[in-house]
Amino acid sequence: MADMTAREAANILWKLDFFLGGNPKILEKAEEALRMAIAALEAQEPRVLKKEELQSLKDPTPMYFEDRGDPEFALACVIEKADNSACYIYSAYATCFYTPLLFSDYNIMWRCWTHEPTTEQVANTPWGSP
Repeated sequence: MADMTAREAANILWKLDFFLGGNPKILEKAEEALRMAIAALEAQEPRVLKKEELQSLKDPTPMYFEDRGDPEFALACVIEKADNSACYIYSAYATCFYTPLLFSDYNIMWRCWTHEPTTEQVANTPWGSP
């Protein structure tokens, strides 16, 4: 686990929480993965993912969603690819966007960050840049 990326650690946590919670050995691994994910994320600057990165997702993946039309509506979420043209967003606030978000609108109407950006990072990252 020492060479695990933050995204891999976050994926393990998500799967453990959803499918295997309660087992002490699993919880011990989850704690280790969480410590590693936090350390790796704190060491990285948040960045907007490229559309190709989202389209290549194989598993539901934790990240940070931003809606260009509603700057106040930004949240931690899980992205699940529907197909090569769209994906679904799941969060604690809105269980799911029932209409899939189209990749053709990515970085025009919505975008995803590796993790929560600061207000300054959002303001200094133009739409359509990656």
